[in-house]
Amino acid sequence: MTDPRPFGPLRAGLLGASLLAVLLVLPGCGLLYSHNLEYEDFSLHGNHDVHQLRRTGDTIQQVFDAYRRLFPHLEEKVNECRICYEEDPLSRERIFTGDLRQEGYYLPVLDLIQLSPRRPQGETDDLSVIFHEMAHHFLISAHPETASVYWLNEGLACCLEVSFFEGTGELRSPLFHPTLFLQAQRLLRRQGSTRFREELEELLDANWFRFHRTDGRNDSYAYSWSLYWHLLRSSEGTLEERIHAILEMKPERIREEIPGLLRELARPAEVHLHSIAGDRGLRTWALEQFSELPAVRGEWFIDELEEELSIERSPKTALNPRSWSVATRLMNGRVRGLDRSTRNGWHGRLAGALSREDLPFEIRCAVAEALARDGSRSWAYIEPLIELLEHDLPELRIAAARALARFSRQKPTVTNPIFWRESPAAVRSVEVREWREWYARLRR
Repeated sequence: MTDPRPFGPLRAGLLGASLLAVLLVLPGCGLLYSHNLEYEDFSLHGNHDVHQLRRTGDTIQQVFDAYRRLFPHLEEKVNECRICYEEDPLSRERIFTGDLRQEGYYLPVLDLIQLSPRRPQGETDDLSVIFHEMAHHFLISAHPETASVYWLNEGLACCLEVSFFEGTGELRSPLFHPTLFLQAQRLLRRQGSTRFREELEELLDANWFRFHRTDGRNDSYAYSWSLYWHLLRSSEGTLEERIHAILEMKPERIREEIPGLLRELARPAEVHLHSIAGDRGLRTWALEQFSELPAVRGEWFIDELEEELSIERSPKTALNPRSWSVATRLMNGRVRGLDRSTRNGWHGRLAGALSREDLPFEIRCAVAEALARDGSRSWAYIEPLIELLEHDLPELRIAAARALARFSRQKPTVTNPIFWRESPAAVRSVEVREWREWYARLRR
């Protein structure tokens, strides 16, 4: 049933959020929350586990500090903010869902960020939401006039939400958003260039309700990110200097850039990821994005993948479980354009890693877990996975059992982690023997 009032649910939600925000900033409002933590640049308020809340606060401060370094001139104008952390009621009752979801919104008039997480047990916060909302706070604090230019502040926030911290704690910001790029491509194909341009130009002057309308909100984000990303690519200087250049652009100048955006959207996502992978600090991230594409041509990433796992050229990533995981997913995904010899060579290399005692067990686990997630059409992995069922480390036994379960629906498989962690070796050996017998029959 539809609501007869135009934007009724949106208005109700905004009103509720505004009332909550007003209550929060009133004197004594800390009584609304069980825990009120003060940090250098913000206050954090929430009702759930204080230790988790403090971990979240430390993460937010890390983002705040990183943005200060990223925007050395903007940061002088950034206000302190208040952050409400309203965890999902099920999570507060220690009932955990199977999916990780975190939402947020920003109320600039009150310098207020609302975070609403739902997570499986043990999961950390979704950094992309924190990066996104904090981008709003930095931009609008320094340039209040952008608060009502929705395509602009949402475009920047979407560019920065794909940021991540390296192991050293350094912030890396690829700016390229594969999900929104593919969505913008779909819009362009479906609507054609003329209608796409009309929609985008309309969005440049859109008010809040037009931008966030329920039937096209996701499209608004795709339009905004793609235009902002293209404008950043067309500018020179540091990220802060390029942002400043965009802020000074007249509307007619922005419209002149739309044909260039259409040309960028006509190119495959692999082209842009290939360019990003040339940056060593972003190569692992880019390879992960290749593995998430519905289908990918191998020639766009094969050289970068080889370098990623080369101990001579890249000793850091060659011993990184994350790199081996993404290699396994790429070679067992929907890859086109690789000759059989190259593909089989990689299957042999990855299968061999499962048997290598000289490799850290985390790498062998990463390969097995990637196979458990995505499966494989190569039988090269089966024998080393069966051998891992007898390994001394229970983590390897568990990962191998889960991976083997993807290879055969005819062979009943015990995947319960408790079985592989705690059952006596004599009990586990029955399952191992059945797998060996199954594999022997398969090879006849």
